[in-house]
Amino acid sequence: MAIEIKAMQPTDILCWDSYVARNRMATPYHLSGWQRVIEESYGHSSHFLLARKNRRLVGILPLVHMKHVLSGNSLISLPFLDMAGVLADNDVIAICLIHEALNLMHRVRADAVELRQGGSFGPAQIRPENKQNLISRCSSSGDRVRMVIELPDHSDLLMQSFRSKLRSQVKKSIQSGLETRVGGLEFLDDFYRVFTINMRDLGSPVHSKIFLQNILELFPAHSRIFVVYKGGEPVA
Repeated sequence: MAIEIKAMQPTDILCWDSYVARNRMATPYHLSGWQRVIEESYGHSSHFLLARKNRRLVGILPLVHMKHVLSGNSLISLPFLDMAGVLADNDVIAICLIHEALNLMHRVRADAVELRQGGSFGPAQIRPENKQNLISRCSSSGDRVRMVIELPDHSDLLMQSFRSKLRSQVKKSIQSGLETRVGGLEFLDDFYRVFTINMRDLGSPVHSKIFLQNILELFPAHSRIFVVYKGGEPVA
């Protein structure tokens, strides 16, 4: 049976997220909730594509249409996030999803399709002979870096893994009376106050508070805010 590709509907959300949960190459950024976060925060239109074969979900590709004077006119998977891109059971399905993204690019009059998935055209590891036909038409973002570290089971082991200078800096912070609090929406105002000051000093544009609020509300199990206080005042 042929592979059917269509846009995700509200009735597909549970199926979409179940597919993400069982796919070992998935990231939290593949979850369906990002469609609402981005649309409701910034108003960008989205096209979350899913592939079915024999009525079974076999692949997904979330896309957001970004039109901006600085970033251009592109379909991106996904803007504002580190990684998303194609998830598929095999090469054939991944290629079908990418071709549909390219067709969509022409229909919405975008200039490019950008997949943010670590320099690869998909977790299916599309073979070079198939990939070559796509590279000239669809870019895989390579200008971003993810830094990931394996965490030990206990904080003492993590501290022991640090170099002596870093350990002394951590201990000095603790001895200075700094207190770390962890939570969700209740810390958003304090977090955002420090966040905006740092972004201003870096000369970087700042996300809207509603964007962060939507993330915390839609992903309560996947999101946390960490705030450091000194004498009751948020400092980091």
